[in-house]
Amino acid sequence: MDIILAELHKACLYTVPKHMVYKESIFQSKEAYFRSIGYQSDGENLEECTKNYLDQLKSYMKLYGALVQMAGFALYKRYKSQFLKMLKIISDNFLVDLKSRTVPELNYVELQTCIEEKKFLQVPKGRSMQSKPLSRGILPFMHGDAFSIHNSNNLYTIHFS
Repeated sequence: MDIILAELHKACLYTVPKHMVYKESIFQSKEAYFRSIGYQSDGENLEECTKNYLDQLKSYMKLYGALVQMAGFALYKRYKSQFLKMLKIISDNFLVDLKSRTVPELNYVELQTCIEEKKFLQVPKGRSMQSKPLSRGILPFMHGDAFSIHNSNNLYTIHFS
């Protein structure tokens, strides 16, 4: 997970709570500033480059959101009160701001439901191994017939007598 997040942070600086502001004393030019925040211009005009940049940001943030949503259980187990404080900030500020916008693509209801119903407390499916192996029910059971199981280099054979 750390490697994925590191790559995500490298590709999209906004997955870390950080915002770089353009200052002439820091950057040699506006182009250097745009490159430092992730713009990738191939001779495009600024408007087209900005559109592509925002599409990339949107994709990265959707991926990041999906990872965090799936990792909510682990985040709560590890950070408890800090994670709850972060959810409160999201609920009180971020969701309120999303609700006030009139953009139809914004779907805040799923996030709001996840926070209100405390779905992060539920153990995600597939997190733990099954308590009983599936192969346990596959072995034949024949009334009155004797059989033996032999293991040779993890290759099991069943012999009936």
